Formats: sequence, C-alpha cells, structure tokens
Amino acid sequence: ILIPNNKEYGVQDAVGYPVFGSKLQREQIETVTFLNTLRRVPASAWDVSAAGNGSVMAWAVPKGALYQLYIASAGGIDGVESCKDLFAGYRNLSKIDLGGHFYTGPQTDMSRMFYVCNRLTEVDLSGFDTSQVQDMSGMFYAANLTSLDLSGFNTSRVQNMKEMFCYASKLTHLDLSCFDTSN
Repeated sequence: ILIPNNKEYGVQDAVGYPVFGSKLQREQIETVTFLNTLRRVPASAWDVSAAGNGSVMAWAVPKGALYQLYIASAGGIDGVESCKDLFAGYRNLSKIDLGGHFYTGPQTDMSRMFYVCNRLTEVDLSGFDTSQVQDMSGMFYAANLTSLDLSGFNTSRVQNMKEMFCYASKLTHLDLSCFDTSN
C-alpha cells in the first residue's frame, strides 16, 4: 500500500512538495516506473508502504539534472488509499510507465491526479478500474496531454468532474461518448 497523498495543492506549492517523503521535489522527477518485484531494490531505496513494512519501496536514479523514480512491490501496487494528487506538481514528468503493476480498484478519489503535469504528453490508463471513483475533478488539469483514451473508464459513480480537463489545451482527440454522467 502506497503512502496516500492527501495534501491540498495550489499551483505554486504542488511543485515544491516532496516525493513520497523523500528529499526530492516533485519537479525533479522526469519518469515514474512501477515494478512488480522487490528484487534488485538498491540500498538507496526508501519505504513508502502505509504499514512501514518495506512492502512498497521507492528509489530515484539521476538522469542529468532530473531523476527517474521507481516504485516497486511484490505483485504490483494495490490497495492505494487515494490517487488524489498522486502526480500533482510533477512539472517535468514526461513518462509514467504503470506497466500493469498499479491497481486502482478500490479508489474513490482521483481528483487532481495529473494536476499540472506540464510535460506529460501521453499516459496509458487502459488498465484503470474507475468503477468506484466518485471524484475526478481536476484530474488532468493543465496536463500537456495530446490524446487520451478514456474508453475503459466507468464513470457511473462519479459525482464531481469539475475542471477535469481545464487548461489541457493540447488535447486534439477526446472521446467521452462512454461517460455516464448521471450522477
């Protein structure tokens, strides 16, 4: 279980907020990769499990002035308490590789998940289970995404989609015909 990110962000302070309790700032991360094994975890890794038992570890590898962030757990990341603000303020994030190792089934809040991800042009969300999500407000706020496939999103329980795509001005294709907005 990953440490939840339940801090409210403003456009300014989201950038300076640390990466999962580390000394790294969110603006220093260029890529995020999720892994489903704890083999070969470096000594520099830190525990980001909610239980503090080492079941989820993170580490960063320098890449020029920025870092590649890795998050690993045996069997993948499951049971995340909240996706709210998970990648908020990662201004230099250009790639997220979920690799099928990040499970979203119990999530009710995905608000501001990719908030102000200015360099993120694409993300594969095809494996996201959104059947329990109630809040998607600001989910892609000011993200630099050019296309987004949300055809697998189940939005039947979503009650708040406010500013979901606000300032996501680079989107050239967005098909929301599958969205259930009855709630």
